[in-house]
Formats: sequence, structure tokens, C-alpha cells
Amino acid sequence: MFEFYFQSGEFSSDGNSFFYDIFIQFFAWILAGFTAYIVIRIQQSYYISNRIEEKNNKEIDSLRYLTHLIEKSYDYSGILKTELDNFVKDLTEDPINIGSVYLSGADDLNRLTTKIDQEEYFHALRNQLKIDVLGPIFYGFDTVKNLKEQLLSYMEEFKSQYDYSRKSDYAMMVLNLANSLNDKLIILNSKSMQSSEIYKIYNTALLDYLNVANDEPTNLERFQNEFIIPFRNAVITDLYMKKLIEGDVSVLVTDAFKKYNEIISMTHDFKDNIEKDIKQLDSATDLIRKNIEVLINRYGTGAVK
Repeated sequence: MFEFYFQSGEFSSDGNSFFYDIFIQFFAWILAGFTAYIVIRIQQSYYISNRIEEKNNKEIDSLRYLTHLIEKSYDYSGILKTELDNFVKDLTEDPINIGSVYLSGADDLNRLTTKIDQEEYFHALRNQLKIDVLGPIFYGFDTVKNLKEQLLSYMEEFKSQYDYSRKSDYAMMVLNLANSLNDKLIILNSKSMQSSEIYKIYNTALLDYLNVANDEPTNLERFQNEFIIPFRNAVITDLYMKKLIEGDVSVLVTDAFKKYNEIISMTHDFKDNIEKDIKQLDSATDLIRKNIEVLINRYGTGAVK
């Protein structure tokens, strides 16, 4: 009735084609996914590599800048040391006429100790050279900066007390003594006592004063050596003459003599304090020198003075 025809392999061939197509599509998906993964990984690797290179270059540039600040600050430390040594030498030679010290020009030192992010440079140096020398370097420069500020404050205070107080007091004492001598001479002259010993002493002393006043009116050392001391030796140390002079003259010359010595003593104390600061500065500079060589050689001029 019904005739069925079966051709061997017909259904089998269609099934294999179907599974083959699925396999090809699946393989294509896998290949596309793997390719995309590889591309992404390559891009990520390139991105990471670029970021690492950028970070590395940034750290190198920052360390070069840091080394520049260190070199300039180290040079300033040397200038400050020289200035202080010369200042102490001048104080020793002339404890009366106080000069000045060059304390300005510390911009790089201020940037190094107050403006930069020190922690950032700590990490950069560890990443680049695997060393940690910035701790003692920063400590050394902090010491230099603090010493500089301390000296500036101390010198301003000293100059104020010295120039505008003690020196002014001494100059006024010298002037008052000269005026008193002039008054005494007028009185003695009115009594026709020009030939008396006391008149001669007063007159000699006043002439000594006028000689300095007309020549170097601000030279306190000359007033002391050429006016106060000779007059004091003539009337104070001689018991006979001491009885002859008026009380106010004796007080004036004694006070002026003491005030001058007080000025000298104050200068010596000031000099001693500066010498202590110089020793601290030397210690700080030595600490810096011992730790900056690797930075200078790698990122700077390559020479440590």
C-alpha cells in the first residue's frame, strides 16, 4: 500500500552538519573571546607599563628637584658658617663696634624644610634606590634652619639692647662727665685756681674728651681708653686726689667705667653663644654631608664639597 524508501546515511549526514555548525560557532566564540581577552590583557599591560614608566620618570624628576634644593641649601650652610666665623673673629678684634651677619638668601632652605612634601620624597627614594637617607638629611637641614632663625632673633635682640640701650647709656655718661668737668673748670677758673693740680687734671681730661669727640665721636673704645681710663687712674686710684674731686665726678667716671666693661662682658657672652651655634651648625653640616653623596652622584652635580 505505502512504499517507504530509506537511503542509507541521509539522516546521519544532516545530523553531522548540524553539530559541525554548532561546533564551529562555539569555537568561533571561544576564539573571539580569547582574542578579546588577549587584546585586553595586552592593552592593560601596555597601560600598566606606561603608568609605571610615568611614575618612574616622575619620581626621578622629583628626586632631581629635591637634590637641587639639597645642593643649594648645603651651599647656604657653608656660606652661613663662613659668615659666622668671620663675625666671631670681628667680635674678638672689636667687641664694641658690632657688625652684621649675612642671614638672608635661604629661600631654597625654606622650601626644603617647610614647603615640600617630605613623605613623598621618602617613598620616591625608596622606590628608586632602595635606600633611606632622607631622615638624617632633613633633620640636618631643620637644624640649620632653626639655628638661622635663632641667630636672627638673637642678633636683633642683642643689637637692640647693645646699640640702643647700653651704648647709648655709656655715651650719655661720657657726655655728662665731660659737661661736669667743664662746669668744675669754670668754677675753679673763677677762683683763680688754674695752677692747682685738680684744675690741671680736669683740664687734661676735658681736652682728651674733646680730642676724641672731634675726631671720632662714635668710637666708644677711644673714649674709654683715652678719656675715661686715664682720668679714672688720675683721680680714683690716687687717694690724695680722690679726696680733692667732687663726688658727682667720681660717680660719673666710675659708672662710665663699669658700663663700658658691662658692654664688653655682654659682647663676650654673645660671642660665646654664637660659637656654640657654630658647633651645632658644624655637626648638622657633617650629618648632611655623610648622607647626601649618593643623591648628589645620582641626581645632582656629582660633587660634595
